[in-house]
Amino acid sequence: MDAGPIWSSHEFDKPTLIRKSELYNNFVSDAAIECIFEVIDKFIKKVKPIPLDYNNENIKGKLEPNMRQSDRHFEWTIPARDILNIVNSAEGIPGVLTEIEGEKFYIYDAYLDHREGKSGKLLARREEAVLIGAGEKSLWIGSLKRASKDQFTFKLPAVQVLKEKANNLEDLTCSLQESVFSKDEYSTIHYSQKGKIGELTFNFYNGAMSTVQCKRMIEAIQFAKEQDTNILLIKGGYNAFSNGIHLNTIEAAEDPAKEAWNNIHAIDDVCLELLDTKQWIIAGITGNAGAGGVMLALTADYVCARDGIILNPHYATMGLYGSEYWTYTLPKRVGDLQARKLTEDCLPVSVTKALEIGLIDSVGPREINFFSDWLWGQAMQAEQLNKKEMKKPFDSEKAAECRMKELKEMKEDILHDRNSFSTKRNCFVLKKKACKTPDRLIENWARVK
Repeated sequence: MDAGPIWSSHEFDKPTLIRKSELYNNFVSDAAIECIFEVIDKFIKKVKPIPLDYNNENIKGKLEPNMRQSDRHFEWTIPARDILNIVNSAEGIPGVLTEIEGEKFYIYDAYLDHREGKSGKLLARREEAVLIGAGEKSLWIGSLKRASKDQFTFKLPAVQVLKEKANNLEDLTCSLQESVFSKDEYSTIHYSQKGKIGELTFNFYNGAMSTVQCKRMIEAIQFAKEQDTNILLIKGGYNAFSNGIHLNTIEAAEDPAKEAWNNIHAIDDVCLELLDTKQWIIAGITGNAGAGGVMLALTADYVCARDGIILNPHYATMGLYGSEYWTYTLPKRVGDLQARKLTEDCLPVSVTKALEIGLIDSVGPREINFFSDWLWGQAMQAEQLNKKEMKKPFDSEKAAECRMKELKEMKEDILHDRNSFSTKRNCFVLKKKACKTPDRLIENWARVK
């Protein structure tokens, strides 16, 4: 803990198998907010903080040293569940350093699997992940970062990092049409249905959607649209709903500009599939969303957000004009002036503010399981009210004009790099620090005169 007297403390129960990033972005940040309010209240009331005294028998905790890679070291011979806990404890940054068939990698995005195989051996692939055997059962690893002292490396889908090794593995990837819905089977996209309500869940790592993932998403949406339903509920992952195109896979491509261009077209096609449906679409923004991820949610007829998440409905900080039909959906929700303000000011938007300006339609519970139940309740209510019959017709001609205009601007940004997209993308992917605080984040009272 930090040194000095204690102004406030807050306890919470840690869920099992939760990732560090999920823990910090939800439980820890919520506890921190509670502490801030308590500190302000105590300061106003002139209550003095409690000095830290380890001699006090009521003090149960103690200061621990920083955790290092050596503390996280494991052998693949231990049970997969134990390895999962270790990987989860370092999720995000720094990741866990380990060896996979003679090469060293930092591993991320792990999921348990029931299959058995030789410990540390690559067993199969599915989508962008690889399956690795452990002492008991096995583990899907979705993302890797190659360990290197000589060059900068960054996280990428596991199959992309392993290349030929992954290509030679048995491919267990299957479409929604080929598999019965099961949350026990690893997949980034799931579909379920009860009565006339369908639910499509996608959970892409950090909310980034590559060209390949977008194409798989398109197939999933098409499958969902073909089902006998009146309501289609779409929702994302716990930590992130969507953040738009996959900047890391773009940066790693032989021709980044070409890959970015392909990625934009692919995510535009995802949005088009959602815009042009017979079902009433409800979007459940389960986690933070940014850029094209926000605009993807706006393709829905009704947009719900989990309390406490943050929206960043803008592109300019990455040197992009933006696409995903934002010029079609955003002004319809908030008006032209507010749409311009959101995309030009480039500031984060709370769900309270988003609801106030009409960016979203409803705010649900903060706790993820409660939110999921609440979201299903919204879908049931929409079905009972026969919302499908109230669905406004899709103006395909206007939408096509908007897409053409957006892509014309994006061509300048991506292929001609007019606003330094390549440099900004590189800085983002390699986590290069900014030289100063951006002007847009400085209030007038805080400026140096």
